Amino acid sequence: MTTILYIAPLFQSSKRPPVYCKMSQCPFRDIPYDIQREVIHTLWHSTLLSTQDRITFMTSSTLISKSWTNMFNLVAYRDIYIPCPSYLNYYLQILRIDTSTRNDDPRHLANVLCRSLTFAFESRNTTRFCLSELLHSVKIFGALPHMRTLIIRYPNFSIDDIFDCYQYIDFPEQIENLEVCLSKTCVGCIQLLRVDPPWHLPHVRRLFIEGGDENLVANYLEACPRLQILETDFT
Repeated sequence: MTTILYIAPLFQSSKRPPVYCKMSQCPFRDIPYDIQREVIHTLWHSTLLSTQDRITFMTSSTLISKSWTNMFNLVAYRDIYIPCPSYLNYYLQILRIDTSTRNDDPRHLANVLCRSLTFAFESRNTTRFCLSELLHSVKIFGALPHMRTLIIRYPNFSIDDIFDCYQYIDFPEQIENLEVCLSKTCVGCIQLLRVDPPWHLPHVRRLFIEGGDENLVANYLEACPRLQILETDFT
């Protein structure tokens, strides 16, 4: 008996031909749990996955086996990744419904396990409005009490996406680490704010900015009065 795993969507560019992994005389159920867990952890935290590949991984992980799904949930609910509006709606429903206290209940897992959350949409307009909805929901529901890190990946960045609207007005107080990643920079085009930002983040202690410039950093510093650590990918 030969088990064949289709792994191309997770490891390869869609432009390349599929790759199949043959494991002779090794049914999937016989793969040690620690190897399965390592595969899930490595894929989930990979920065090489496209948005569509990540969605495929998330969907497929509910269909492989019960043990795989349980292991996947332990990883995925600890470091939440929001890749699209439909998953955001699903996740917000989890936070809003308090149905049971079973250890495998989604809301219980979300509240107990979550330590970080990555928000990464491909649409600029969708990012602007959905991020505000997410932060507002987490705050008013008192959800994710153990979450300490928020990672925001902005596509096609514009300064007004952050500072000319009230996007962070409901920023949860439990978040101490904020990472802002810009896929397309406006280096040289970002202006210093002429007035105080419309929101402040007094609980943020660490700030990491990728793809910005000195003006963007200065604007964030105005909004983070108790910042202790600043990290950037530029000098």
